[in-house]
Amino acid sequence: MDTHPTASNGTIGRTMSGPDRRARDRAILAARRNGEAWKQIADRFDLSERQARRAAKSAEQLESEYDLDQVDGMKTLGRIIAAQARALDTVEVEMSAGDNGSARIGAARAAGSIGSDRT
Repeated sequence: MDTHPTASNGTIGRTMSGPDRRARDRAILAARRNGEAWKQIADRFDLSERQARRAAKSAEQLESEYDLDQVDGMKTLGRIIAAQARALDTVEVEMSAGDNGSARIGAARAAGSIGSDRT
């Protein structure tokens, strides 16, 4: 008997929790990647073909957005901090030794924005 993720009460549809829906969507995407036809997938998960396609697309988007296994967080954070420190060093030099007053003011402004959450 094929099993697939359903809501905790055994039904499929709007009553599914977010994690259950994501698990179902990943199972749909895996089935499609294994060569199953949309009709076959839709029947197995009690969905329309359009719903099955949307579910697979949703799983694919989450997969691409949250592929965090490939990210070394500490290394990335270290690189960010090092880049910010280099930028701060550069603007501090420009604040004191810039070619003119406008350059020094611009450098001072840049120093104030380094590390801020403004874009």
